[in-house]
Amino acid sequence: MRSRERSRPARRTRGLEQCVLLAVLPLLAFPAWALNAGASVGVGLGYTTNAALTPDNEQDDWIASATAGVSVAEDKGPLTGAVGATFDFLDYLNNTFSNQNYFGLDAKVRWAQVKDHLIWQLDDYFAQTPVDSLASDTPANSQDTNVISFGPDIEFTVSPRNRIILKPVIQDYHYEVTDIDNRQYGLNASWKYRLLPTMDAGLDASLTKVVYDNEVLNPGYRINKLEAAVSGTRPHANYNVRLGATQINRDMLQGRHGLTGSLDLLYNLTGRSSVRAFVLSDLTDANSGYLRAATDPETGDFSNEQATSDVLRNNTFRITYKRQGSVLDTQVWSELRDLNYAVAPDDRTVQEYGVRAAYQVTATAGMNGMFRKTRQDVGGRTDKEYIVGGNVAYTLSRNLGVNLSLQYSAKDSTVPSSEYTGFSAMSGLVYTVARKPPPAH
Repeated sequence: MRSRERSRPARRTRGLEQCVLLAVLPLLAFPAWALNAGASVGVGLGYTTNAALTPDNEQDDWIASATAGVSVAEDKGPLTGAVGATFDFLDYLNNTFSNQNYFGLDAKVRWAQVKDHLIWQLDDYFAQTPVDSLASDTPANSQDTNVISFGPDIEFTVSPRNRIILKPVIQDYHYEVTDIDNRQYGLNASWKYRLLPTMDAGLDASLTKVVYDNEVLNPGYRINKLEAAVSGTRPHANYNVRLGATQINRDMLQGRHGLTGSLDLLYNLTGRSSVRAFVLSDLTDANSGYLRAATDPETGDFSNEQATSDVLRNNTFRITYKRQGSVLDTQVWSELRDLNYAVAPDDRTVQEYGVRAAYQVTATAGMNGMFRKTRQDVGGRTDKEYIVGGNVAYTLSRNLGVNLSLQYSAKDSTVPSSEYTGFSAMSGLVYTVARKPPPAH
């Protein structure tokens, strides 16, 4: 059952104003006739046997909910992108928690000011993330988190085989509770050489300066990176290989340096199924994982990282299998991660396994399961989390539908106060409208 803490208005204002502005700008900029647009509203009622996810004195609660969402998308012309915004309201009828309000935003906008030479990019992701990634997902352990990334891609074609790309970027990270708000100013310079019609090679150099709002508590730092890259396509595969070195210089704290690299391989087994392998060993800040996971979830789950003002070595291996059938869609994944922080005592190893499936005929039925084992190096704490759930959605009319979802969750831990078991159920009624552009003449 989704449960989050009510936002603190004083800390949330900046992030919400930025997100609302970003959501409105594409609506004004896109030609109305060219948009794919949709909106939905819904009400629901749920029940949970353990609202606070405690090992003892479990308290059940009924939860009334109201939801609203809007989305717009454009994939033609110089201005393209997609923006989706949601708002959820939860009322705990037995007063386990106060009323909760959640805002969510997933926005990606691209403007080709000069085709193939100057492209402006704007990304904004607003969601709720854990304050302590090892604690249970309860209202006391939730915070609004927002990241905005803005900058141009400037490309120079030196010759038919040689290109130079400059990417200045500004990123703003905002956390509702954790005092690690920061801005990152970066410049990336890339040289790409066309070795073969289906293969590129090149060099990437980047400089990033991280500045925290609270500089006394969180010293800033600079990240310098140089990598060689090879990417290409094969009849059934796409790949991207990077290898280089990274140096992090921190104010008033010891820096870090070392080899870094990644491998991203997508192999199409059939026209309907694929396997993707992602391997990463990186020296980075403890914030950028949120943007990476929001942009591409198959590169890792940010909820098993700890957001701090620290830097870390992030070693990740994730493999994902997908199949899209005529009536059955499936996704299976496995993620292994080793996180080593420079100062904070948050070093950990994580094993995660998950599955999702959706079956659609007259109604849409789905199921999901996840197991995660986390071992913290300091103190030897070990947590094992289990989630099993299912849902059914049925269309009553063109715009009206009903849904029912069930979920069982449990956690075993060497810290007894962190253990819990719980069952939750939610039913709802949703009204949806959608608008698509007319066919081209």
